[in-house]
Amino acid sequence: MIICFWNVNKNKSLDNLILELVQENKIDILALAEYDNDTEQLCKLLDQRETRYKPLQCIGCDKIKGIYNSKYTQKPLKATSRYIISTFSTVYSKLLLGAIHGPAMPRKSDDDRRQYYSIYIHDIEQAESESGINNTILIGDFNSSPFDGSIVRAGAIHAIPHKEEASKNSRIVDGHNYKTFYNPTWKLLALDKPPYGTYYYNNSNYENYYWYLFDQVIVRPGLINSFQEDSLRIITEINDKSLLKNDYSPDIAYSDHLPIIFEIQEEKL
Repeated sequence: MIICFWNVNKNKSLDNLILELVQENKIDILALAEYDNDTEQLCKLLDQRETRYKPLQCIGCDKIKGIYNSKYTQKPLKATSRYIISTFSTVYSKLLLGAIHGPAMPRKSDDDRRQYYSIYIHDIEQAESESGINNTILIGDFNSSPFDGSIVRAGAIHAIPHKEEASKNSRIVDGHNYKTFYNPTWKLLALDKPPYGTYYYNNSNYENYYWYLFDQVIVRPGLINSFQEDSLRIITEINDKSLLKNDYSPDIAYSDHLPIIFEIQEEKL
């Protein structure tokens, strides 16, 4: 199963490029943030290219839309204005997917997002309990870096960059047991050539990171063996069209964010 996420920044002229993205990369689930066009129309256009997709069921969510390969079955479990939680039935097993567009800076601080993500994770854990599925994937534009407290801290998302530690499944802090996630997106911070993230912002502040990795994939420890580490990448080109400017930052003619993509090996679930 190949999954992709892209914040398209309300660009209404991207449909043909999105179709090329899906077909070129054989994407099974595509989640989009800030997409204002009609996903039904996207699916009809893919049907004309002899590939069958369905719109993601996102009723109640303003920030996330998308499409998925019709060989899978989606069952929506929860939707808020910023995220959806669904199960997807596969040939081998079932996955639980939470797609999110988190609150942005500077309107919300990392402390604010930490509180927001505690609610998000509560809903994720409730969905896991009700569905009996713990093969959980979180994708989206978190508007936080992998090292921010809203991503790392127990009580928020609690996403750990080390497989060995995440594989312990939980951690006790002050007598409370917190389930863990593994965050493979950290590896994208160590790339030896640009882009060094999915979002670029050069400010005049004393503290300036330039590149930000707001767009992430985070998984439960049970998916570590089926998660294809080498497949996780930032997409910089679609059908020979570069998504980058000459300075390697995202070309806002397309979007101010770059897509991320990865693969789950279903037979290892």
